[in-house]
Amino acid sequence: MLLFLSLPSPRASANTAPPGVIVPLYSSSPSAWSPVTNAKAAHPNVPIAGVINPADGPGSTPSSDYATLVGQLRAAGIVVLGYSYTSYGSRNASAVEAEINEYVKWYNVNGIFLDQMASKTGEEAYYSSLTAYAKSLGLTMVVGNPGVDVAPSYVGTVDTIVLYENSGFPFPPTLGGWHTSYPKSSWAVMAYNVGSLSQACVVSASNYVGYVDVTDGAYPTQWGSLPPYFGDLVATLDSQPPQECLETTSAWPNGTPITGLWATVQAGGTFVSTGFTPMLYAAAPGTAYTVNVPDYRTYLFAYWADTGSQTNARTISLTSDTIITAVFTNSSGPPPPGESEISVNTVDSSGGSLIGMYTAFWSSASVLPGCSSPCSSQGLIKSCFSPCSAFVGNSASYYVSVADYGTEAFSHWSDGTTTRFYTVVVGGASAMVGLTAVYSP
Repeated sequence: MLLFLSLPSPRASANTAPPGVIVPLYSSSPSAWSPVTNAKAAHPNVPIAGVINPADGPGSTPSSDYATLVGQLRAAGIVVLGYSYTSYGSRNASAVEAEINEYVKWYNVNGIFLDQMASKTGEEAYYSSLTAYAKSLGLTMVVGNPGVDVAPSYVGTVDTIVLYENSGFPFPPTLGGWHTSYPKSSWAVMAYNVGSLSQACVVSASNYVGYVDVTDGAYPTQWGSLPPYFGDLVATLDSQPPQECLETTSAWPNGTPITGLWATVQAGGTFVSTGFTPMLYAAAPGTAYTVNVPDYRTYLFAYWADTGSQTNARTISLTSDTIITAVFTNSSGPPPPGESEISVNTVDSSGGSLIGMYTAFWSSASVLPGCSSPCSSQGLIKSCFSPCSAFVGNSASYYVSVADYGTEAFSHWSDGTTTRFYTVVVGGASAMVGLTAVYSP
C-alpha cells in the first residue's frame, strides 16, 4: 500500500488548506477501502485520492467490481487515479495511452499513476506526451514514479515525481538541493517498512517535497494494505497546526558545509529541540525562539551568515521557512583576513590548568557612561568555557571576562591586572592574543 501525505507548504503561512492523502490500494473490495472512506467522512476537508490497479493496469475487460468501487469512492469525495506501468520509457507509448483511455471509459478515473518512470535523460518527450494525452481526456493529475532521483530535465513532464522509494524514512535534508528550485508539489517520496509514523519526520520532509509516502508494509508486499495508523493519521493532518521549518546549518567562511555541530532551540527558556547540524525544527509562526550553536573543540563560532552577528545565541521569530547558517572558523589555523584571535586559558594559584571556567568576550560598545566595566549584555560577542577563543575584527577594543565557579575565584590576569574585565586593543594587523586568568581558592 502506498500512502502519500500532501502537506501544506510552510513557505506560505497564509495557506490554510489541510494536507492531503493519496492511497494506492490494489483491491476492489469496499471493505478494504472502508478506512479510507470513513476517514474522508470524518475529515471532509482533507483531500484524499486513491490509486486503483485491477491487473497491472485497467485489465483486459471492464470490471464491474472496480466500476462500482470507483463510483463509491468518487461519491465519498475521493479522487481516483488509475495505475499504469511504463517500463522506464521502453514500453510502447500507444499501449500506455490505450490504458489511460480505458481507465477513463471503463472507470471514470480522475488521473493516472505512471509507475517505472525513467530517471536518466532521453525519455522526457515520452512522459510529456503521455501527460498531454491524459490531460486531453480531462484527467487532472499525473504522477510519475521512478523511485530514485531524476535529471532536472524531467521536471514538468508529469505533475509529480516520486524521487525516493525505499525501506525506512529518508533523512529530510537529502531531499533538498536543486529540487528546492521547483514547487514542492513536483516531488514525492515513498517510504515503506515504517512501523510507526513520526510527525516530526513528516513535517521535516514536507519542507522539501509535496507528498510523503509512509506505510508499515515490508517488501515485496509493502503496498498491499493500509497501515494501522491511517485513520489517526488523517485526523492528525486535519488538526495539524501551522508550522514553519527552521533549519540550522553550519559552514566554513567559504560556504563549505559543516555537519555534526551541536545546536539547541529554546522557547520561553525551555529547550524544545536539540541535535546536530543540519537540524530541522517545526516552529510555530510568530513564536520567539533562541537558537544557540556553541563552539566545539577547535571549531569556533564566528558569525551568523544572514546577519553578521558574532553572538552565537540568537532570537528569531518565523513567518516562513527559514534557514540560518552559523559560520565557524578553526582556531588551529590563522585568523581570517582582517581579524585577530583572542584566546583565554585559566589556571589555579599553582599554575595548574583549570578547565571549564565561563568566559565572555565583549565589544567596547557595551561600556555605558558611569560604568567601570561592561554593564550591558548588548555588547556580548560570545561566551564559552575555558580554554576557548574568539576571532574578532581588527582596529577595535574588546573586553574579556571570566567568572568564578565553586571554590575557585578570579584573582588576577597573568600580567598582574586585577580587574576582571581585561581590555584588549586590536590593531590593524592580524594578531594572536593569549590571556591567562589566575584563580585562587
